[in-house]
Amino acid sequence: MFLNIKAIDLVYECNEHVMRWLVYEKNLPILSLGKGGRYYFRKTELFKECLKDMPLHIKFLGLL
Repeated sequence: MFLNIKAIDLVYECNEHVMRWLVYEKNLPILSLGKGGRYYFRKTELFKECLKDMPLHIKFLGLL
């Protein structure tokens, strides 16, 4: 399946560190994979709750 990320307005872009935490710890599905190791998730209420629970060291790794 091909997905145009630009057509979806509520998308969160992150790197591999954040993606691994969201997928393996919170069981969120990946919306799409972009160039350069960028991952996309849909911004839902569940996603926003997961971001609030994210450990500080993962937030810092997300800035890389």
